Amino acid sequence: MIRRRVSLILLLTGVFIIASIYAIFWVIPNDGKIVIPNIPVPLANKANESNKWEQKVEVLDPQGAEVISCKDGKSELDLSHIKKGIVLLRVKNPGDSEIKIVVEKKIVEAGEKMNRVYPYDPNVEYQLINLVDGKGKYHLTVYNVKKDGEATEISSFKFENTNADGIEPFSYPTTHVYYSDESSFIKDGITASITKTCKTTEEAIAKVISWVSENITYNPELIDEKVKNNETIFDPDITYKNKEGICGDLAVLSAAMLRSIGIPTKLHYGYIVKYPDGEYIYHAWIEANNNGRWHVYDPTIGIDTVIGKQIPHERVYLEPSETF
Repeated sequence: MIRRRVSLILLLTGVFIIASIYAIFWVIPNDGKIVIPNIPVPLANKANESNKWEQKVEVLDPQGAEVISCKDGKSELDLSHIKKGIVLLRVKNPGDSEIKIVVEKKIVEAGEKMNRVYPYDPNVEYQLINLVDGKGKYHLTVYNVKKDGEATEISSFKFENTNADGIEPFSYPTTHVYYSDESSFIKDGITASITKTCKTTEEAIAKVISWVSENITYNPELIDEKVKNNETIFDPDITYKNKEGICGDLAVLSAAMLRSIGIPTKLHYGYIVKYPDGEYIYHAWIEANNNGRWHVYDPTIGIDTVIGKQIPHERVYLEPSETF
């Protein structure tokens, strides 16, 4: 009996040591950066009861229920949808100058501040800004940026975000992932069509990522053109119509398609390390929410590299990244 107990203890100890080594290898940050390994992660497979993924486009319009105006009246902030973790900013008469929006959140526990810079879309009246850093006190500042890089403050707002679920801010059209009932891919019903036979969220995500990577051509020749035109916001409708784009185009279209059928999706811009050469590349990718769990997907290289069927490119996605 004693020998059996000793053997059992040794066996359990060995299992614990192996599990600990595995956890250290994958979980401990590398040089302070969170490394997201590009390996398959088991996801919950909760069946969609209706077995049908319907398009539900809800663009959050200004309601005027709670509006903060700056002293000089140059801009206003609509907090009508703050419970969803989204605010609407309107800059009056922005002119031809470049506008930058800085959203700052104070992290009380760490005694630090989190700053995120949002480009301004001059083609829409209201900027739909999702507050990606969760519940807490925020400070939003609007700047006018001259050609020489000098920035002048236009207006400033302080408010509190009461939304803490971390999912709703990534469930609606926003300035960086914008779509509406007038979008071509919504009118065509392509997302609902390709996911209609899917019984789980994982299947629906895979179908969308596969469709984008197989039907939208990655065209590196567009990079210089977009840099020259200072394009920082990608239009998923243009990508869908032209059937080509760069990593940002493919990621934004994927995020828009997934959000349109009720799957919360984050858009990321940041750096990846590409192996075996260890090259750092600025890139765009997404995270989709599968029944409460976030998982990384890269539409530029396709679904097979994520779910583990084959991995033609080894990539490590680095944090922190710009998240929208």
